[in-house]
Amino acid sequence: MVACGLFWATVQEVTAPTWVWIYKPERYVPLQSVHVEAVIVDATAEVKITQRYINTLAFPIEANYIFPLDEHAAVCEFEAEINGKRIIGIAKEKNEARAEYNQAVSRGDGAYLLEQEKADIFKAKVGNIPSGCEVSVSVKYVAEIKNELDKIRFVVPTNVAPRYAPYGGPSPVTSGSQGYTPYKLSLSVTCVTQGGFSSIESPSHTISTSINGNMASIGLDRGVTELDKDFVLLIGYTNPHEPKVVIEEDGKGSYAAMLSICPHLEFADVKTE
Repeated sequence: MVACGLFWATVQEVTAPTWVWIYKPERYVPLQSVHVEAVIVDATAEVKITQRYINTLAFPIEANYIFPLDEHAAVCEFEAEINGKRIIGIAKEKNEARAEYNQAVSRGDGAYLLEQEKADIFKAKVGNIPSGCEVSVSVKYVAEIKNELDKIRFVVPTNVAPRYAPYGGPSPVTSGSQGYTPYKLSLSVTCVTQGGFSSIESPSHTISTSINGNMASIGLDRGVTELDKDFVLLIGYTNPHEPKVVIEEDGKGSYAAMLSICPHLEFADVKTE
């Protein structure tokens, strides 16, 4: 899978009418930190991933931000901040959006263009990042969570924080420090259910959990950690096989309902040789 990250482009690549992006580690803009916020309602999740990068090169760059995700997930929000300016993505017709992006770059303005490259890869063009400038990129998506026996399994993959070396520098991961990265992961998960919780655990990381009735707050025990492996969270509900319905109102008179049915299947033992 393509790693998530910010990759800078050459002038020829930027000005070419069409070009195929090459994901090279030496083109990777150094990552500073990763923060994950998630809200889990029964078997669905809204996840916001915020990453900070810095242009360590001696010249301004245009870059491509690559965000791979599960093909069943849907991106619902995109934000970026550069030089103190906050930009919020707005859905527009593709040709119109590309034209506005090219005009902004030609004026020397910071600009962003988010497109779906494949079913599971989103690509955002990030224009005119000055030398030494920090960029913050946030992507929010919604997805269905998979069931694992009587628990749901929420995963933050390591590909949101790849271990690429800064351009011209040593690799941040060495044989003597397998878990070391120059950046850290912070995480906050809020889980809401109708029937309460039977268990909340992570087989991958040490977590801290606070449960208040039908709501649970989950974070990392140390506040921050390295994402040297997938973060996995297993949540067990008190009555996992009872049908549940969740209704949400958007504040404008529209409603959405989600019905969850997780059947309990029992099979008779069959004697075999």
